[in-house]
Amino acid sequence: MTIATVTGLAATLERLRPGLPAPLAELAARRWDAIVVGAGHNGLTSAAYLARAGLAVLVLEARDRVGGAATMEEFWPGYFVSPCAYLVGLLHPIVIRDLDLRRHGYAATVADPDFFVPFGDGSSLTLWGDQRRTVESVRALSPTDVDGFARREALWARIRDALRPDDERDVWLGEPPSREQLEARLGHDSEAIEALFELSQVEHLRSYFRDERLVTAYVGQGVIGTNASPFDAGTASIDFHHASGRLEGEPGAWGFQAGGMGVVSLALMEAAREAGAAVASGTPVARIEPGVGVELESGDRIVAPVVVCNADPERLLHMLDGAAPADLVRRIAAIPRRSPVVKVTYALAGLPDFGVGHATRAQVEICRGAEAMHDSHRLALAGELSDELWCELYFQTLYDPLIAPPGKHVLSAFCQYVPYEFAEGTWDQRRDDVGVDGPPDLEARIGLSGGHIVHGECLPAHIVGGPAALSRRSRGRLPVRRRNASRRQRDSGQRPQRGARRAARFSRRARGWRGAVAARRRRRRHGSRPRRRSARGGRSPARPAGGPGPAAPGRESGGRSDCGSGARNGVSKLPSARGRPRSSPGGPARGGLLAQLRSSVCEPLSNRHDLEQGVDPRLDVE
Repeated sequence: MTIATVTGLAATLERLRPGLPAPLAELAARRWDAIVVGAGHNGLTSAAYLARAGLAVLVLEARDRVGGAATMEEFWPGYFVSPCAYLVGLLHPIVIRDLDLRRHGYAATVADPDFFVPFGDGSSLTLWGDQRRTVESVRALSPTDVDGFARREALWARIRDALRPDDERDVWLGEPPSREQLEARLGHDSEAIEALFELSQVEHLRSYFRDERLVTAYVGQGVIGTNASPFDAGTASIDFHHASGRLEGEPGAWGFQAGGMGVVSLALMEAAREAGAAVASGTPVARIEPGVGVELESGDRIVAPVVVCNADPERLLHMLDGAAPADLVRRIAAIPRRSPVVKVTYALAGLPDFGVGHATRAQVEICRGAEAMHDSHRLALAGELSDELWCELYFQTLYDPLIAPPGKHVLSAFCQYVPYEFAEGTWDQRRDDVGVDGPPDLEARIGLSGGHIVHGECLPAHIVGGPAALSRRSRGRLPVRRRNASRRQRDSGQRPQRGARRAARFSRRARGWRGAVAARRRRRRHGSRPRRRSARGGRSPARPAGGPGPAAPGRESGGRSDCGSGARNGVSKLPSARGRPRSSPGGPARGGLLAQLRSSVCEPLSNRHDLEQGVDPRLDVE
């Protein structure tokens, strides 16, 4: 089955809502061997394997559709959007083969180029599927770093081949290994062990690259979805985690599923059903009784000796209602799970121009540098928003044009850091200020505790042996501001010498980021906003809160990209083609976080980037 038409996508959306396979009374009367609570992609995979083993399996999903965070929405007519997960890359080749997912609609395309990073000085970096082209891109940016790039790629390849071969030896299959077992699999390779368990992403990158632009390019890969600074110990392991897959046989590759991520979940559901599993949506479970079965919120009880829980760990404890072993409660409580991420979807009338024709076919990285990311993280922990967000931009329509109307495009913006809780007010109370839904909204709508995209932090300290997994050299090093003697080296893209770095040990954190927090609060009380950086590295004039910003230098205001008109449920309220925010029936257009997205995301875009006509930002995608 191939998703080949818009009609097919509409049908897919309906098929993701299976409803009840039989009346509840009939389901309760039947004897089941196993019940799977939750029809996310992991729950559906479990159900398929259990059913293939000959067990009678029932999957119970609380929402009206399956897939969890890997699902599909039609936000606007003709736009079929993956609202949460939007890339495929870590789905195991064995699962694809065992469940024959290609026959059920799985069809991934590897993105090529994979990665594009524009820098403030007008240079850029592109990573290609062809390693020779990638090396030439690195050489053009920084000839002295070609060797370091090759050594870093070789390190990831060694770790990937040792720990995650594409067969049954993969450590992700079976019981979780201890740190000692992982070190043995790595052949006690000290470089690999240090990168996997100890180093911060900044320490790791600066040990291979001299040009700070390459550090800027890769630094975000160490904190994707992680509530940590890139200077925190263990963040280098997050980079490896995201490079450990083998999409379509290409190590470290990521790509797009035809029709969006909901099609992956649909393929898993069809594989489970074909094996004999029953899938019911709209049936929330209130309580799990180990060895007995489950009780639904409706009061119906369904019996099974085995219950597999696909809900996140905190919700599992809630459903166990005091029946969880003390050790399990302790282990779950020890893992932080407050997300720093927002995901915003835009419908575009045209593609942005980054000055390089292939840019929008890649993952576009918008980053101001390691120190800026550190400062943004500290502000988020203090309940405040920074002026600069790290963002990854994806344009799936270039690989899959049927997910949008003809000639239109979809932009997925993955951004951090944002606070889980604000220092003043809640996400609901500040909706008109921030303009988008935050982690608590994702928690309420999808069921991810803390809004965390991987159910909890994956830093080594939390998954392989606790605090002993932290660096023996550092518990996370502070960023260093490059000042005075090191300014010329920084501007040329080189790393300052050690003495200059040591002399510059007063980062924004050391100078007191709490002062920045207080200043933001004063500005909000007095109704003004801080100045923001322009795409060319200068500063744009300050503007009153809620007012439209001036055109960027060199652009006509009529063609200016303006993302700041507001969003709800992670979906942008779209401005008019002339770039001026449209007022919704409920009041004026929103700014806040979207104004910051405008600064971090939209300012590098040319006047060929126009957003579609506006819709009501109060749209509830549920």
